[in-house]
Amino acid sequence: MNIRARTRDGARQEHQRAQGEDADNRLVNGESVGSVVADAAEHRERQNHEELASGQADGLRLHFIGERAVAAHQERAQPEEEAGLASDVIFVGGADRDRVPLVAALIATGLRVALYGGYWNRYAPTREHHRGHADPRTIRQATAAAKIALCLVRRANRDGHVMRSFEIPAIGACMLVEETEEHREIFSIEGETVVYFRSIPEMIDKARA
Repeated sequence: MNIRARTRDGARQEHQRAQGEDADNRLVNGESVGSVVADAAEHRERQNHEELASGQADGLRLHFIGERAVAAHQERAQPEEEAGLASDVIFVGGADRDRVPLVAALIATGLRVALYGGYWNRYAPTREHHRGHADPRTIRQATAAAKIALCLVRRANRDGHVMRSFEIPAIGACMLVEETEEHREIFSIEGETVVYFRSIPEMIDKARA
């Protein structure tokens, strides 16, 4: 760790200690726990954004999706590596039973589909497209090399968005996303940041457009 990083970390620790003392004093003076915790969370988020915007977070930059800010880490592979990572459609995530028909439908059209994650090798239609698990750097590069990044929610968790909802646009990839209320809230109007689909035929039409 260099001197600049040690100095920055020391200042951050001192600031955190002062914040802790302030929170203790507020609780002693009768403020609610909820109010103190909410203020601390808001301050921490603002501090994270300031560090990203100022370049203090090494290798990252601030990227806004609607009103949300995420750490953008756009990283492309070397040309010879990128050729091996490229695909028409990439999907990163497990082979949930409700996901398999959507991915199989894309494969059936002849699109070159790349699948990273668990259990895709268990299903005949997806087995040959399964690239197994990969480290974060490879996932970023493969996503950047794909023409389209598919984003599917996890119905088993009743999710309206997943981590890939933020990772894909932060990487800078073209995003084909399952339409949900939460995705609409995050990304707003279709065509500005993402393309939505509501059914398998619509997904195929937009993936081939």
